[in-house]
Amino acid sequence: MKLWKFLFIVYFSLTCSVSFSQQKFILQKSSNPGKVKMLESDREYTFITKDTIFNSRIVGVTDSSVILIGLVATGKDTIIEQKYYSKSSTFRTEHLWKLDTVSVLFSNIKYVRKPWFKNQEWIKYPVEFFSIPAALGLIGLPVAAIVLDNEDLKLYAITVGAFIGATVIPTVVGLGGRKFDTLTKWRLVYNSEKVD
Repeated sequence: MKLWKFLFIVYFSLTCSVSFSQQKFILQKSSNPGKVKMLESDREYTFITKDTIFNSRIVGVTDSSVILIGLVATGKDTIIEQKYYSKSSTFRTEHLWKLDTVSVLFSNIKYVRKPWFKNQEWIKYPVEFFSIPAALGLIGLPVAAIVLDNEDLKLYAITVGAFIGATVIPTVVGLGGRKFDTLTKWRLVYNSEKVD
């Protein structure tokens, strides 16, 4: 019995030391500093700044900024040639962009949107499976209204509505999230000692 107590104390002390030694990136409520939301690095967030929107995972954090993945202008242009049937051709230039890490100051972030689900890959399955019958059913609804009688048309409309519901509801629920106002109600804090 004493061995179990000893192992429990060792396990508890090791897990506490690991959890307290981790560096944390949190959203802290301005009016209630005890209320916090963890921002994990393996989840994709939406950071809305004053001039840009980043949909990115958190790559790194400093005391005053967060490092995200975003499109950065390279300062180079590419020339695209468009040929017409006549002998003349026109050229237009486009800016070249590349994916790179971007450092964003905490003070520039207006909102942080945290999704409800960590893994949003499951959303594509109901959309892929039910959207094609729903779209074909909507396209065929005028033809069904001409050909079918009232009872069959009602059943057809209920079936199409079920396919639309099976497509829309998981998409709305899966893509939903909570938006945190970091200018007035919440603040971004790095390495807080108050979080377990």
